[in-house]
Amino acid sequence: MLSEKVAVITGGSSGIGFSIATKFAEHGVNLVLISRIESSLNAAKLKLLDYPINIYCVSGDLSKVENIPSIVDSVLLLTSRIDFFINNAGLAKFASVGEYTTENFDSLFDFNVKVPFLMIKSFLPGLIQHKGAIVNISTYWSHKMVKAGILRFILPAGAPWYLWLKH
Repeated sequence: MLSEKVAVITGGSSGIGFSIATKFAEHGVNLVLISRIESSLNAAKLKLLDYPINIYCVSGDLSKVENIPSIVDSVLLLTSRIDFFINNAGLAKFASVGEYTTENFDSLFDFNVKVPFLMIKSFLPGLIQHKGAIVNISTYWSHKMVKAGILRFILPAGAPWYLWLKH
């Protein structure tokens, strides 16, 4: 029964992340939405209140790797169960190679490869315990970067299911 399940969604307060949250809510899945913009989280929660589910919001900036432990701790304080982890937050910056700095590249790599890896690694024990699923969503550009970077680590990690989506 899906009413006992919990989905954690990064970037869950708007766009594709919010659409995914709404579909989960329609099926009775409890939600933990993660976003850096607290007002967007509050607005998303208000829109989902008609569904008979628990909705938790965690405000945190995933663009800074050092924030990951506190964001993960906040999620785990709210729920001891994670059945679906939707890695939806991402960053793309379009510029020519000549305009790109090492700092630009590092921030893109951190946000689109390192952060999803660290989040998955943090939630993996619970996902395995509950036979959960991981869904990674990315822009085309970050898909290419992430595919090369993260798939090498995640597939052998024992995640029960792994689905890659691009938009």
